[in-house]
Amino acid sequence: MSPETENCMREILKLSKKINSKKFNTIQSGMKLIRAETELLQELAGFVFYDLYPRHDRYFFDLEFKKYSCPLDQDELVEFLLDSIENYKNLPF
Repeated sequence: MSPETENCMREILKLSKKINSKKFNTIQSGMKLIRAETELLQELAGFVFYDLYPRHDRYFFDLEFKKYSCPLDQDELVEFLLDSIENYKNLPF
């Protein structure tokens, strides 16, 4: 895992704790935290994609090498990421 992925995950966890413990004073500030968390989650999806992309297929098999453990193939993952970006662009706030 790249250092960027780890740092992004740490930032998401910090924001998530603030959101879940309701450490905000107004609805608007809570919404800003959720939006920031959403941006970081999308960034994390990109980092994860680039962490997984160069790996050999053998690392996606289970220990007995009988089946893939990754539920999405590369095309589905790219489509998911593009859809996530489009959904983010259409957020009302």
